[in-house]
Amino acid sequence: VPDQLDELLGKHVPAKRAEDYWQNMKEPEVRPFGRLAYHLFSSMSSLSKMKNEDFLDSSTLIGRLYTIAFSDSGNKGPASAQFLDDEVGLPHISGRVQKLFRPTVSSDDCVDLEVDESSTESIIGEQNEKKFSTWAFFWCQNIAIAAIESGRPVTLLSLPNGDTETQWPAWLKRPEGAQIEHQRGSKKVEDTLKTLRRLADLGGPGENAAIFLRSEIGTHVWALLEGLLRDKKQLAASVDLLFVKVNLCQSLPKEGQLQAAALLKRVEILAALRKVFELVAHDPAEGDPLHDKSGWLCRGDSEAFTTALSFVNKARLRELHRTSGLLSDRVELALRPTLTSEDCEGYDDAASEGDGALHTWCNKVLKGVLGNGREVVALSYGIATWDSWAKRLANYYHLQTDLLDCFEKPGQPGSTPSLEGWEVPPRRHEVCLGPEKSHSHGRSFEHLADRLPSDSDGGALRTMVKIDIESAEWEALESMKDEDLAKVAMLDLQIYLCRDLPHDDRRTALDRRIRLLERLTELFHVVARAPAHTSAFRGVADNEICSDKFPQTVSATYVNKVSLQQEDE
Repeated sequence: VPDQLDELLGKHVPAKRAEDYWQNMKEPEVRPFGRLAYHLFSSMSSLSKMKNEDFLDSSTLIGRLYTIAFSDSGNKGPASAQFLDDEVGLPHISGRVQKLFRPTVSSDDCVDLEVDESSTESIIGEQNEKKFSTWAFFWCQNIAIAAIESGRPVTLLSLPNGDTETQWPAWLKRPEGAQIEHQRGSKKVEDTLKTLRRLADLGGPGENAAIFLRSEIGTHVWALLEGLLRDKKQLAASVDLLFVKVNLCQSLPKEGQLQAAALLKRVEILAALRKVFELVAHDPAEGDPLHDKSGWLCRGDSEAFTTALSFVNKARLRELHRTSGLLSDRVELALRPTLTSEDCEGYDDAASEGDGALHTWCNKVLKGVLGNGREVVALSYGIATWDSWAKRLANYYHLQTDLLDCFEKPGQPGSTPSLEGWEVPPRRHEVCLGPEKSHSHGRSFEHLADRLPSDSDGGALRTMVKIDIESAEWEALESMKDEDLAKVAMLDLQIYLCRDLPHDDRRTALDRRIRLLERLTELFHVVARAPAHTSAFRGVADNEICSDKFPQTVSATYVNKVSLQQEDE
């Protein structure tokens, strides 16, 4: 055993430092990196305190040893994809899968969830024993009922496993003319796509038929989903409810690089699917769709990784909420946080000053913004006499910020101690945010797009924006093109939903503002909001939404979806 191996392992030293130490010992017969790692399975290496990623980090001594020990062909071959795969990055895939399998709508959003009576059963093996495992699909009730009541042609297309036949749900009234189609030739994906094209055309010009698609076709499901997403007729968007049984680990290639590439492709298909559908539920609700109980990736009985996913068409659900739902429920859904602290590697909320000034920054994205090697653009619109958002960036992250306000100008509001004595002094600008560049009543206004960097070099996004401008945010953001909003990595927004509404058609104006909040969710994840509790928003009648029964000021922190994905990768 090489000299001081136990001490070097216990201190988790870098591999280069350990290598230098052993070389200085001048003992050529000792080849520490030519050994298998059988000697690491002991208490001296502190294995119980390590995380999976510790064993994947080849820059550390223990990571290097594991990489060599589990290589495919001695010390010269590539590391097994099970332990190290620089091309794909297994921790990254695992994190993405956890997000993709996280439901994004609640039972309240669907009025209620109905369990499919014809849930599927399969036999899986466990330690030479057989047991039945059941997977359940869940119906988003209000979407199913709305499809029935719309008068559109309705079809439940079932691609069954074996001889199982899907039955029409007993709780859902079956209108005259509604049909169930079974395709036992379901492995022929192109035939299924042809059937879907035919069904989509039944509704006539401008009105799609209602399609409930249920698929239990093993690994052929990946080709089906890919076909749905790539079809020229946008077939995925024609499906109201989608029920699929998937297994990320089933029938993957054995070779490490090919296995990882195939797994990544399946993850990308699910990611694309989530752009069209909200996830209602997955069953089993607990467990990991990639790892067994010991933490191994796609090991053992592959059937154990099977998951039933129940989706609802995102556009259908949103339209239903717009036409028949409460405005308050739509606000809650649009501002519902979609990330966890784990997704963000923690939060920095030190700039927050109560619910009226909530700033909950996603550390993972913030790290990318600060560490991309380019000048960070930090714009704070609406200052008055204090700005905890910019002060935190100046004093803790050593950034120079731009403070923009045309109402409270430097020297005008009197003493401003909270804007003074910063470690990095801010730049002050006597200009406000507006829908266009203009000058009115002695004040200057600018368009946000004019101040955003082009990011034409393709690097990580580097712009942070805070907006607290007392209801002027609606026109300013509504005037922004998606391609310009997409340049913002982090956005802190103070929302004044009811302030300065027109007197003649308040509901239309509210609907327009809520549509903007819904539009933001296409580009951004919601990190946090204040008030945080769902009960503060939901169930308020439309004619009471601008009363004290509903929050009149809401704080929300957003991160760009692309920025987070770049950091994940």
